[in-house]
Amino acid sequence: MARMRVINDASTVLIDDENPALALRTSASLTASGQVVPPIDLPNASMPVLALRSATGVVVVASSWTGSTRRFSCLIDWSSPNQSITAYLFDRPLDSGANYGLKMWNASGQLVFDAMQRYGRVVEIRTTNSSFTGPAGRIYAGVIMQYRYREVIEESMIVGRRILSVYQTGVSTSNNSLTVRDVLVSRIEYPSTEALGVRIEYGTPRVMVMDVTGY
Repeated sequence: MARMRVINDASTVLIDDENPALALRTSASLTASGQVVPPIDLPNASMPVLALRSATGVVVVASSWTGSTRRFSCLIDWSSPNQSITAYLFDRPLDSGANYGLKMWNASGQLVFDAMQRYGRVVEIRTTNSSFTGPAGRIYAGVIMQYRYREVIEESMIVGRRILSVYQTGVSTSNNSLTVRDVLVSRIEYPSTEALGVRIEYGTPRVMVMDVTGY
């Protein structure tokens, strides 16, 4: 049982000494080389969360640990190479060193809240390909929690050939809107006469919309 909780007038738990609020550790603008975004690393990670903004579409294709450093690997849409994205990394708060403001530790001595830090603001969770638009002036990023994978056989302009297009759930953003959509991650043309249409499809999109205004 939590020893301390802060709850708002809508009965939403804002601070809980058993479940830390996730603070913004860092943010960065990164430019892809072709489709490949430079590795996104977070040292001293515990329970990292990556939120993304991209005008043309971005997906997370892998994540790994090296010691206490978490690395995320991302691709941008095949049809729009060399574009930039913005990445926001959240994790357990680190002590700001300030000697004023509210701080909270759990029974194990881990910091779970520091009022001097900025925290993840979850707006909603989307489970279909769809668009979200917030109030003017707000900025949103997407956390890809689950993805749908699709392989689609498409017609080539050359007789006796087909195009294999691979799509994965990603996000694209513009001003105060965010779209959950299938991002094209690869496209290969090869000799074939197989039937056109979806060859493989599995998974369900699940994307958390976060308000990152001012972050």
